[in-house]
Amino acid sequence: MKKLFTAAFFGIMLLGTLWGLLEASMGNILHWIGLHPYTGVVMTSIGLGLMSLARKTYKVRWSGPIMGVIAAGCKALDFFVPGSNVIRPMVAILLTAIAFEAMMIVLEKVKETNLNKVLAGVITGYASIAAFAYVTAYVMQFHYWLNMGFTGILKYLGTHGWTFGIGGGFLVWAGLTGGAWMDKNAETFLQSRTFYTASSVLTAICLIATILI
Repeated sequence: MKKLFTAAFFGIMLLGTLWGLLEASMGNILHWIGLHPYTGVVMTSIGLGLMSLARKTYKVRWSGPIMGVIAAGCKALDFFVPGSNVIRPMVAILLTAIAFEAMMIVLEKVKETNLNKVLAGVITGYASIAAFAYVTAYVMQFHYWLNMGFTGILKYLGTHGWTFGIGGGFLVWAGLTGGAWMDKNAETFLQSRTFYTASSVLTAICLIATILI
């Protein structure tokens, strides 16, 4: 049990900081080149894939929100970068992590077929963008979503939400499938000193890279 907990701790820390590094690097690049709304699609899908990989590999409830907090903490370092968009991406990360955890709890109650994996990802993708739109509009008073109004956001979800659904469906399926393979074929490695050392070094590299970017 102790080895399993230790492996999960190191693995979740690594994947969480990797997600944060990608948000701080790729997320900023996509934002600066004006790829809206696809910046959110890409980064949400990546986050869902990494959380799915961790959840299936380590079978730890709340691993998604834990990774979300880690990734959001890494993204917070962008406060020191002039012109960076920080608060809304942090909110998006946390809402995506919560939506993911809720859907994984539901998925545990049904047979985990490939179709159900994809459906779980599609629903989570839609839920993530819906939660982000309404929270930033009516809680944070962000003018982009607020000016759309309640029905306008619903129309946006109908015309653009499918991109989040497709991205979520594919990456959740890929993460859960990859995690199942890892659990079956790499269990010994994931509980070895080599893995602990490698994951510690890689986590440190991700943190340092996030700070320097």
